[in-house]
Amino acid sequence: MTIKYENKRPRIEITALIDIMFSLVLFFVVFTTFRTYEASINLQLPKAATGESALQGLMVISISKEGDMYLSDRRMSEEQLLASVKTRLASNPQEVIVIRADESIPYSYVVKAMDIVQAGGGYNISLAVEKE
Repeated sequence: MTIKYENKRPRIEITALIDIMFSLVLFFVVFTTFRTYEASINLQLPKAATGESALQGLMVISISKEGDMYLSDRRMSEEQLLASVKTRLASNPQEVIVIRADESIPYSYVVKAMDIVQAGGGYNISLAVEKE
């Protein structure tokens, strides 16, 4: 009795490899969208003994050493900032607005940003600090 052997060419199954690669690509796409915009604006925040890390999903206004105002990552004039605040607060008037200001700027810049937020209808304002 003779045993027949099939001469199949060996091949690599890449279905599992494609699944893994797709999962990795999806992972990196999803988690790179969660980066914080504020990281690109170089600020030295004031220090405080207490504080929470809660900037994700909030409206963040940053004020640089030069007094320039940024909403997320975009530099804006006072008029543009007011219009953006009004637009965003129209859908959620109770939204918390975080003001991130460099510790070396005059306090009048922070007050100006607070005035813009209040003129836009916002009253839930928080000031960002670094925990000591």
